[in-house]
Amino acid sequence: MKKIIIISTIIILILVTITGFIYFYMNQGSDISGFPDYYKNLAKECELKLSHDCCMSSVNIMTNGNYQLAPGKTLAESGCPEGYQPNMLKCIDSFRWCEPIKR
Repeated sequence: MKKIIIISTIIILILVTITGFIYFYMNQGSDISGFPDYYKNLAKECELKLSHDCCMSSVNIMTNGNYQLAPGKTLAESGCPEGYQPNMLKCIDSFRWCEPIKR
């Protein structure tokens, strides 16, 4: 009888731990409530990306610097205005943005 109680307690503790981890993991969404609409829309696009964290990191940088998306599909055809250069994170789902050239 004592073994059954110990085993039941261990199983319950394991289930509670697993449930806690799942709840914690599922509630790790990014808080974009304070973002301007432009960046909220970009953050929503990140939900469709395989590398959500990479994408959101680029959105956070863009938000903090008030940077806009770089036109064009590659760094070579950046389309950034004069005095600006393209930049991006070195991960697969990063957005590209235009930022002022530092002199």
